[in-house]
Amino acid sequence: MLRRLYPFAFTAIALSGLGVVLTVGLAGEYRATKSSQYFIELLWWPEYCHEHPDLRYCAGASFRGFVPRRFAKASDWGQVPTCANVTNSFRPDDNLLKLLPDEELLRSEWETHGSCSGLSQNAYFDHLAQAFKSVVIPRQFVRPDKDFPMSPERVKQAFAQANPDLSPPSGVFVFCRSGFLSAVQVQRLRNARAPNEVCSDTQVEILARMPLAE
Repeated sequence: MLRRLYPFAFTAIALSGLGVVLTVGLAGEYRATKSSQYFIELLWWPEYCHEHPDLRYCAGASFRGFVPRRFAKASDWGQVPTCANVTNSFRPDDNLLKLLPDEELLRSEWETHGSCSGLSQNAYFDHLAQAFKSVVIPRQFVRPDKDFPMSPERVKQAFAQANPDLSPPSGVFVFCRSGFLSAVQVQRLRNARAPNEVCSDTQVEILARMPLAE
């Protein structure tokens, strides 16, 4: 399978060199703003759950829409490797499941991007959460009451309209699997670059149903 093209993983440098605008609050909270330079991938959780129905927060669970994963700084384009010589192993934390409800995805995100960021685990995921909050989710994807079709181009336009700072919509990329929407990548970059494996379908189905518990 082809690998997608992502910005290079964080390097262990000072916060001022992360390539994103960070706001440090009194409690040490790191916040990505809409003027930041970064990319983030939003996983469409209903589709992921239909592929992984045995996960804790899937079968029989209440609806969740987009969840964040694959977050990286804007520079040093290239294939994203796992951080070399990982010394900061992932520490399970149930609070993080509210952000990304799959421990294996959390572990992968930390080992790929976070462990060499120079940030603590809590600070890194707080930074990811703030980046996620900076993206306005189009209303069509906020608790839809039934499955619905949409072209990938229309998905891009919906995100661009909800996030005018993403104009032109070339900073939004759509992924699909077996005819279903699987993820949307948002690039807040001066020069957006298309990843590999973007959806080539003329229309995709957006699942609004969580898999049923057996």
